[in-house]
Amino acid sequence: LAAEYVGATTLVHYLRLLEAYGRFFASVSSPSLLPTVMKLLGTYAVVPVTSGANGTSIGASVTVSNKELLAARQQAASTVLVLAKVAPQALAPHLSAVAEKVQGLWQQGMLRHGERNALYESLVVTASAAGKAEAHQVVSWLVTSIQQEWAQPQWQQRFTSVSQFLVSYTGLQLPFPPLQVAAGSQVAVGAGDVRLELFHEVQLIERIVRRVSFISKVATGAGAGLPPQRPPQLQDVPDHPFG
Repeated sequence: LAAEYVGATTLVHYLRLLEAYGRFFASVSSPSLLPTVMKLLGTYAVVPVTSGANGTSIGASVTVSNKELLAARQQAASTVLVLAKVAPQALAPHLSAVAEKVQGLWQQGMLRHGERNALYESLVVTASAAGKAEAHQVVSWLVTSIQQEWAQPQWQQRFTSVSQFLVSYTGLQLPFPPLQVAAGSQVAVGAGDVRLELFHEVQLIERIVRRVSFISKVATGAGAGLPPQRPPQLQDVPDHPFG
């Protein structure tokens, strides 16, 4: 844990090394589990994504110039999820500390939406080891902000019609203007940050529902024999339709 790393590529290898200790944490009551998770969460301060010379920001799209950096950050969140999945019982006593750290990172604007989603899912996995009531409490806590946002009339107004949705999430209006046939012409689609936020909010709900369903199946024996699932890595996931 005292090791230092330089560059995104080195960081990814270091994170995978920590991930390899997951089975060890699951089989031995090691006091190093919580420091390891906190080291992983500290990645977002060591490798921040802020507006800078390279144009990278929290809402930045994946490009050739920032792909390694964003992959390293996503790997950190995925590694926390892996540790939570292989050692939930060992991590459960530290749930409050981990949850406070994750929520603090999100509130400080240090996490991208995809990173938040993986970390939130790890909290659900960890809470499940403490019992169904604890898991339900954590799920309710994680989705409260989305629930409050979606209950706002101004948010719901965006979905009253197809045309309103297009205006809110693309900046385009119906009927669409005639496409220019000139070579190299493009249609400018706006509201990228808003679309990205909606995409990841829906994805978060899907991940939580899927995770809770999987945990319930395992608890009842219906999930016996299912192979362990490794979270998808950023470089393995195709660009989503919201770009």
